[in-house]
Amino acid sequence: MKAAKYRYLFVVLIILLIFDLIFGYRDRSFYAYFLDVGQGEATLLRTPEGRYVLIDTGPGRAAYEELSRYFPFGENTIDLLIISHFDNDHIGALPLILQSYRVNGVIYNEGDPDYKDDWENYLQPYNRVQGDIKVGCCVMISFFENPVVDSRESNEASLAFRVDYQSLSFFFGGDLPSPEEDLIASAIGDIDVLKVSHHGSRNSTSKYFVDTIKPEVAIISAGRNNTYGHPHKEVLDIFNMNKIAVERTDIDGTQVLISDGITMELVSSDGCEQYCSYLIFLKKLLLSDQSLNYL
Repeated sequence: MKAAKYRYLFVVLIILLIFDLIFGYRDRSFYAYFLDVGQGEATLLRTPEGRYVLIDTGPGRAAYEELSRYFPFGENTIDLLIISHFDNDHIGALPLILQSYRVNGVIYNEGDPDYKDDWENYLQPYNRVQGDIKVGCCVMISFFENPVVDSRESNEASLAFRVDYQSLSFFFGGDLPSPEEDLIASAIGDIDVLKVSHHGSRNSTSKYFVDTIKPEVAIISAGRNNTYGHPHKEVLDIFNMNKIAVERTDIDGTQVLISDGITMELVSSDGCEQYCSYLIFLKKLLLSDQSLNYL
């Protein structure tokens, strides 16, 4: 019995190693994994060269385990960690991630009122990156100046930034409230994908904001049956009126966007428990005709 088990494990290991060669060296797509972390936020970006950017960590161990499902076998380097702000639902899994992954650089707002009391000691040993940054050959991350100079509330201190990969563009705003989003809307410009702020709360994502940035797709990260009622009907109605496709982690689990820089497709990995990046790659190869093609 034990011999059969070890043979099985050996075969699985060989398959994974071979598949990793395919995934690592032939797959030159850009990936954005909008992780299902319950009532929280975490997004993992993979550049065409295989470099990783993590935007927020989610609230705790369940979020940490979800993240691990999307790293290739043997990979444990996060090239850049962006902390939008220091609410627990965005950063609670940070201690576990710092223990388990090599983190090459961190971007955060030290003016966040929740920063010094809880997180300063964790982040001091790490290389702090400031300003716009290019990751790999082609992924550009551009930050917008926060209109709130002296925030007393962590949501208002959220980092707001645009991610561009060739002709594909995203906006991330943490839990930035509507007044602050509206002030930077014209600077953001037209985008393809909106990572909806504050889990679809009515306190963010105004009609003016959506009309100004004109997203094709809106991604909402929220917990199933959460006590806040996120996403709120008012926000969903705005997307519906503007004929914007909405994808939700509370309904369909982790959402994975795959792009060659010109077109994009979106697939769900709901129910995946192990080696999800490999399974998504297979879905990309075999089931792309069933995916949602937006561009």
